[in-house]
Amino acid sequence: TRSATQNNDDPQIPACLMNAGKATVWYKYTPSTDSAISLDTKGADYDTFIAVWAGTRNLLIPVACNDDTGGTYQSAVAFQVQAGVTYYIEVGEWDGYYGASAMSVKPPVR
Repeated sequence: TRSATQNNDDPQIPACLMNAGKATVWYKYTPSTDSAISLDTKGADYDTFIAVWAGTRNLLIPVACNDDTGGTYQSAVAFQVQAGVTYYIEVGEWDGYYGASAMSVKPPVR
């Protein structure tokens, strides 16, 4: 997220992220089957958050979010996905801390 910024039309931060920063990176995922998925930023070298959204731009609905897990400054979420639904995954820095980003996905997404 070193070079990331915030867009003026980014959605409002969900309640679980009290003081999220402004440098975010977005991923888009549309599963072909219903399943459980988990995401984490355990390899990141800065304080991260993860927010997962569904819907369309300017009408996004929060699905899952986390800031700090397991006594670390990294984040993790687990949630159910539905086939054909597009999910938007926001990974960002918390309150001005940014660095090299890393995200792992389980099960691996192809």
